[in-house]
Amino acid sequence: MSIAKDINEKLDEILYIHSEMRRMTQNLDKDSQITNVKTGKSVSRKEAEGAVKELLNEIYFQLNKITNNGKRVKGVFNNPYYINDFLQDKLDKPKLDK
Repeated sequence: MSIAKDINEKLDEILYIHSEMRRMTQNLDKDSQITNVKTGKSVSRKEAEGAVKELLNEIYFQLNKITNNGKRVKGVFNNPYYINDFLQDKLDKPKLDK
């Protein structure tokens, strides 16, 4: 994969997680209990938010690793021949089960 595609994939994951988090916070009360689909354990909304923040921190770490803390991406997205393929964006969904 190219570095631009790797970065876009991580950014898409971040956007997806933020949208799911927004949906969760809108639909649940602060003292609601949520069932973890992987473990079946019941957790509070605050614990779920903490788990999401850990997941986001892991994605940020991976993004920094890909970009060498931003040093490796100078000029990647301002290339006049770089074309964002919107159809590919719709087909490639973030894979969160890793």
